[in-house]
Amino acid sequence: MSAGVLSYQLCDRVYECDTCPLDLAMRNHFVDSSANHRRKVSSDEKEILHDDYLYSPHHCWIKEVGLNRFRVGIEPILTKSLPNPKAIVLPIVGQHFKKGKVTTWVIYEEGIFPLFSPIEGEVIAVNNSINDRPDEAIQHPYENGWLYIIQPTLPLSPSLMNSVDAFHLYKQDSDRFRDLIIKSSQQPELRVGDTMHDGGQPVVTHAYELIGQKRYVQLLIEVFGKP
Repeated sequence: MSAGVLSYQLCDRVYECDTCPLDLAMRNHFVDSSANHRRKVSSDEKEILHDDYLYSPHHCWIKEVGLNRFRVGIEPILTKSLPNPKAIVLPIVGQHFKKGKVTTWVIYEEGIFPLFSPIEGEVIAVNNSINDRPDEAIQHPYENGWLYIIQPTLPLSPSLMNSVDAFHLYKQDSDRFRDLIIKSSQQPELRVGDTMHDGGQPVVTHAYELIGQKRYVQLLIEVFGKP
């Protein structure tokens, strides 16, 4: 982390500081909000979206896995802002969804985050392992963390994007979310966690501990969770 030392911090983001909301919030927490805090985009971040996938404006990826069958998951730029959930409620096999309707709910102690169908169709399979390991959808969104398979009943929407176009849209959303986190963290009623028993500085395990999980999920929904 370039902002300084965070004592006793256990990182759950594999030390990917450039895209970590905690690092961004801590880096800017005591800086005047009128300053320009735009960060550079690393080459690694540009490559985070796989070229052989399609992406929806609502931050889901889709991948053809059979004749007219598409697997769906959470795109990895969004997952970098999602804390590990308490549970994920998947759709039911046989359900039919219109494009842009909620198919999946990401459950937190103090909020629920919706995920929207990237295409219209019928759910023909779900990833039941998510019921036991909901964190897989966040930690390994392309692999074990896929959500469901859907069979389209209409042609794919032209709003689906390739990795390059999706990256630019997702980066705009991520920058907006980061700015809202920074703004919220500068409020006078901000609460942080308890200090270490040895009298050290407050311990923060994620940016939501800067502003509270309820407010954090509200901001997630404001930026990423509206149809």
